[in-house]
Amino acid sequence: MKDSTNLPRLAVFIDAENVGNPSHLDLVFDKIASASLGTPVVKRVYGNPDLLRSKKWAAACKKHAIDPVQQDRFVSGKNSADVKIVVDAMHLRSRKGKGRIDVFCFVSSDTDFRPLVEFISIGNRKVFGFGRDETPPALKEVFGDGFFSFEELQETRYQIIRDEAVAILKTMESISLGYVTLSERLRKQLGEELVPIGFSPKPILKSDCRFNVDKNVHLVVLRSEWEKKVLSLVRDILVEPENGNEWVPVETIVPAPECFRLLPVLNESPSLFETRFDANGAYVRLAEKR
Repeated sequence: MKDSTNLPRLAVFIDAENVGNPSHLDLVFDKIASASLGTPVVKRVYGNPDLLRSKKWAAACKKHAIDPVQQDRFVSGKNSADVKIVVDAMHLRSRKGKGRIDVFCFVSSDTDFRPLVEFISIGNRKVFGFGRDETPPALKEVFGDGFFSFEELQETRYQIIRDEAVAILKTMESISLGYVTLSERLRKQLGEELVPIGFSPKPILKSDCRFNVDKNVHLVVLRSEWEKKVLSLVRDILVEPENGNEWVPVETIVPAPECFRLLPVLNESPSLFETRFDANGAYVRLAEKR
């Protein structure tokens, strides 16, 4: 990721009525940041007042510091935001000097924006698009600098979560085995009963293995932090709207063999997750609030 002070100035225009789910904005701004597309200096979302005042859209605007632009719908069934987005984008396109915008991002799958994108692309401006995977090719192809589908961005995010969860589970296993081995060796050396009491993310020294209540509590807390991290990663996937709190195969979250190490962690957290098993494998979902 480049230094944000050296990035071009970027404007984001979001068609709320076309996007539908405001959780997609997390993917959009993560991509802008990770790919160093530019520094967002203008962030606007357009839609009818009832939509933008809804709880989810209001929360998304607050989270990403987006300016809501309310546009009344005068004709039933007609997206009220299109013309306003065109007018505002053209206005920003005309800015020069310090106020110049070099990168434009449009979050919509509406082909009505094709002429706008073609015009803004003229004159050394970069234009990126974000939308659903089924966005018509007529719109995708006009984003010469790149079009990113929500589905592809989500799958990339899932893979990062999976990789991190696998790495943590492998670390937990190696630390556990190392601790037991070290404890057995020290038991012979010291001639006293040593109890494996948890995982430690730090190298385990001889002094760390002497059993006492304080050390026991300390190591249990350290183990808990590792487990919390894994559970947080799993929850990130399960809370996505497309999962709808349905049963999700554990192996699709973390592949084998690490999924077998994940199951005991999930089973020990009944207040957070529910698990079930059948002939096809193990499944997990978020626990229902009681």
